[in-house]
Amino acid sequence: MGGFHLGARSDSDIRAIIQRLNTLGVEKVAPSHCTGDNAIRLFREAWENDFIEGGLGAVIEVTHTAN
Repeated sequence: MGGFHLGARSDSDIRAIIQRLNTLGVEKVAPSHCTGDNAIRLFREAWENDFIEGGLGAVIEVTHTAN
């Protein structure tokens, strides 16, 4: 959740970051505007229904579920 500051990064760099986040087990993402429009698009494509619209004024409820 937050700004990933990827506006100047290439698609391949962003995809590598997405792959690493997936490897780490990141289940949901909520990038804000300073992530960059292209990176936000790629995050949205990668996480689909687990992409959360972030940014100014967004309210994101965080819950914990026991395994």
